[in-house]
Amino acid sequence: MEDLSKEDITEEDGSSRISEMIRSRLGICEVCSGDVAKYTCPRCSIHTCSVRCSKIHKEEIECSGQRNKTAYKPLKDFNDLDVLSDYRMLEEIGRSVDTCKRDSTRKVTRIGQELTVHLHKLRAACFKRNTRIRFMPSVMIKHKENTTRLDWRTNEISWRVSWRVPQLGVSFVDEKFPEDNEIGATIEEHLSQLKSLENTGEDLKEQIDFLIAGGRSSLRILMPAEMQYKYSGKYYLLELGKSLKHNLRGKDIVEYPCLVLISKEHLSSYQIVYEK
Repeated sequence: MEDLSKEDITEEDGSSRISEMIRSRLGICEVCSGDVAKYTCPRCSIHTCSVRCSKIHKEEIECSGQRNKTAYKPLKDFNDLDVLSDYRMLEEIGRSVDTCKRDSTRKVTRIGQELTVHLHKLRAACFKRNTRIRFMPSVMIKHKENTTRLDWRTNEISWRVSWRVPQLGVSFVDEKFPEDNEIGATIEEHLSQLKSLENTGEDLKEQIDFLIAGGRSSLRILMPAEMQYKYSGKYYLLELGKSLKHNLRGKDIVEYPCLVLISKEHLSSYQIVYEK
């Protein structure tokens, strides 16, 4: 039998001690259970023994393998790597903010952006009518769609009004709705026009007839209560015989009014804000 040198014995003992240290620290691979774990996943802390086992665990539990930078970690468990990771995250946030400031297409999304002249005049005119209008950033679709305008010569507002009729499954838009027009007469006109269209099916025509058969007294027009947390998900009940200007008094509008037409039988399905 070949004698082992002191160096060989020392190397073998050192390797076994290192192996025992790794085994005691990480344990057995949690994927294959056949070898000593060498790696720890930064995200889910699963211990694996090889790249193959690491890939398998990512596929099975859909793990990204990246540390969750915002996950809570007690201060007593913090180490140098955690501090370095947090520092890099702050640097990344700083770069993102700086990029946003330099991007001309994103500047308009910041709060406090100055309004253009015509929007400023429109907001002032609404304020005099006791209506609060809020404008979205210019890159938002609803802002781009808004055709509401103030005629500074006559001091009259022409509103873009979006109409929705859930019972019929249809919606339509008034691009320039005069604020002094009566909303009840307008909706009757829209329903009559919809019925007269050639592509309107017989079933839809019957539903329109049923909706308007009871006259104006059988209809209700609602408007979502916007920009008020306590009224979230609720609706204002508008007066059909009054003008749009009258109905918008004391209310908050985001860009333009979105109105909902229903029959009075369906009113119980909506939460109504009863004004004082």
